[in-house]
Amino acid sequence: MATLLQIKDDEKKHKIKNPNVASLKQLDFIQYKGSKEEELGKYVFDITESEDGTLYFIINREIRYYDSKEKSFKTYQPENLPQFYQFTCIFEDSRGDFWFGTDIGGLYKANKDGSYTSYQVKDGLVSNFISCISEDLNNTVWIGTWGGGINTITNKKI
Repeated sequence: MATLLQIKDDEKKHKIKNPNVASLKQLDFIQYKGSKEEELGKYVFDITESEDGTLYFIINREIRYYDSKEKSFKTYQPENLPQFYQFTCIFEDSRGDFWFGTDIGGLYKANKDGSYTSYQVKDGLVSNFISCISEDLNNTVWIGTWGGGINTITNKKI
């Protein structure tokens, strides 16, 4: 069973920094297991923190976020984002745009108008199975794939 661990840190919520402690016994761990009460699936594929500090989780066949005020996980289902693929990863770029990777549906980028741009093999991706997403200092988005290597996207071009 997959387990999510969160370390309490008063400096900034949800960030794990080198705590400079001699033993793990000096850290406070909170464990969230997949259960109906916790509203978190058993399988966590990815976790990302957005610019506003919200934690997003790719679990089972959906996206959840952690509501720190209510201390609960809630479903995140953006309008117009296809829900029929398994999400594998989520990323917020330096412009505040969200990217969503899937297992066979390629890559989706959320646009400011609420629409989504889809990138798939037919558009130049080397694989429709996206395993990770990142961005470098030049605003190039790096796409890791399962079985196809890496793609980059610069100025909306693969």
